[in-house]
Amino acid sequence: MTSQIIILIIVSIYLLFTTLLGFIQSKKVKSSNDFVVTKISPFLAATYLAGFTLGGVSTYGVAGDTIKFGFTYLVWFPISMGLGWWLTGLLFARPYFQNKGITLPALIGKRFSERTRVASLVSLLIYSVFVIVVELYTLATIIKAISPQMSMMTAVLISSFVCIGTVAFSGILGASVTNLIHSVTMIVAFGLAYIAMKHIVGGWETAMNTIPHFLPQIAGENVNPGMWLSPIGMGWGVIGQIILAKTTRLGGISTVSNLAASCRSEKDARLAFWFAGIFSAIPPFLACSVGIFTAAYLGPRISEMPIYSAIGQAVNEVNPIIAGIFFSAVLAAVISTFSPLAISFAHIFVEDLLCKAITISEKSKRWIYPFFIVTTTAVCAWYVIVFGIENIMPFVFSTAFPCTIPNTIVLLYGLYFDNTSDLAAFLSIAFGVIVSLGWGLILHDPFNIPNIYLAFLIPLIIMSLDQLVFKFHPHSKAQEAEAD
Repeated sequence: MTSQIIILIIVSIYLLFTTLLGFIQSKKVKSSNDFVVTKISPFLAATYLAGFTLGGVSTYGVAGDTIKFGFTYLVWFPISMGLGWWLTGLLFARPYFQNKGITLPALIGKRFSERTRVASLVSLLIYSVFVIVVELYTLATIIKAISPQMSMMTAVLISSFVCIGTVAFSGILGASVTNLIHSVTMIVAFGLAYIAMKHIVGGWETAMNTIPHFLPQIAGENVNPGMWLSPIGMGWGVIGQIILAKTTRLGGISTVSNLAASCRSEKDARLAFWFAGIFSAIPPFLACSVGIFTAAYLGPRISEMPIYSAIGQAVNEVNPIIAGIFFSAVLAAVISTFSPLAISFAHIFVEDLLCKAITISEKSKRWIYPFFIVTTTAVCAWYVIVFGIENIMPFVFSTAFPCTIPNTIVLLYGLYFDNTSDLAAFLSIAFGVIVSLGWGLILHDPFNIPNIYLAFLIPLIIMSLDQLVFKFHPHSKAQEAEAD
């Protein structure tokens, strides 16, 4: 039996098993509310949150970028994952639990005005589309690594089918159960791959002594050994991007609101965020380490294959059974992010957009959710087939994350400062998202200033100035309140 057949069998069994779990859970979904909010334990909630952040981007994608850019990702990405959930729990666990699962745009609209709600709605829908694109692309590259002769179009179509099949009809209950399986699988699989690759390479010291000899073939001429091997080699600017991406965006994602509301108590919600930080930090560290050992193992051969396929190729050569489990874990990572994101997208689209325009019965709403998940996935699959992605993490940093950071800052000020004005909230989201996306996608980050910094600084400056206005001219806030 060839190694490719062994891998295909293992991956197929895993996908069928988790899809069946999701299908079984779908029978418990009786209403539209069951689709987006349920009651689960802190541990199950934690693995749901961990699965949400541990997508293909945060495992296979960042491991590939570790091969290209070095230790900066290996060290700081896992740290930022843990910090992100701990800070989110500290700041948002209580208000999200108390608001019982209304969408983030609805919560912002409840605190501010309709225009601010719409700004939040649009930014989060854009975020969801960008991340779905990335997850489908990552999943397709994994499938191609398993079956290199397969076309990209076929791989994308399979990716879409798998993602839709695991979540479109089971909602948050099915996603929470399958994400538990996915999270455990990731830790076990990446751990096995780490042990196998470390053994075959000869350990960290051997890898560090070997890689500099062929680093140009691995990472390109512009990356020198000192930069590649240093935890701060890419500079504090890149490190800042990584930390900002994970610590300032999670509070502004509707998935988090739904999950907190699904906990049995506020204490359980806080525990869920604490455990999620621990569970989220382990797999990226293991995956990035496997990336380092892959570079040492393949050497100059790595230039002969797509960088994001190199890891799978290396693990396959070392042990096909471990490779099968490894590929299953990476597929699990993609699905575990796609599921909560798809639920959140459908929830926002239906509740905050569609239901504002027309009256929809609860029975109809239950089936509209899956329809929009399927439709959105199809559109994103088309984008991946036509355009593709060059570097996964830089793409996410410049597109998806700037859409959520302004929401986090606005909500933070709105929840903890009663005098925050609606005008400041609206301008923070509108300018923060539009300017940062234009800065990155149209102007291509002039002056080497990454657009994710603008997404953080613009709303922070606006909201801080708003507080100063209230301090020195409190009557202006009173006038605004009367006008509203």
